[in-house]
Amino acid sequence: MSALLCVCPENMCIAIVFLYEEGFKMKKKFVFAVLIFCIYCLVLASCNGNSSEADMELGNSQLFTQEELKAAAACVKKEFKSFGNCTMLTLRYDEEETKKAGNGWKKDFDQEGKVAIFVSDFETGSAGGDGSLEPNSTYPNWQWILIQDKTSKTWKLLTSGEC
Repeated sequence: MSALLCVCPENMCIAIVFLYEEGFKMKKKFVFAVLIFCIYCLVLASCNGNSSEADMELGNSQLFTQEELKAAAACVKKEFKSFGNCTMLTLRYDEEETKKAGNGWKKDFDQEGKVAIFVSDFETGSAGGDGSLEPNSTYPNWQWILIQDKTSKTWKLLTSGEC
């Protein structure tokens, strides 16, 4: 018996295919199993939200460095991948809204750290994202509320939604 490990890094899928040495029939089954796995990975990859072409506007900030804003934007883009079949058009940091509402969000979620608020525009595909959004629509001014951990300085999403 031998084993083959198949990894699809885009979706972090891992499959282990165990093979029994039984000649030509087993080779056909093996090729079929690998083919199915590859198709599965391609389908999952095409369902992720796409933010790679989004116009980013970070601007100048009195609260955060450019590196901190880039890390926060990366967090938003990572979270957007769960918006299946959607395409992000723009992503911008909103310093005015951060100053105005940031502390309120911190209190609402009982969190410690610095809050940053981003706003994006995105389009949905024919499936309406995961089915909860209107198909073939544009969603302007979608807010992303993030908090930066005080010690590790990493960002995490508190919430997101229409504003």
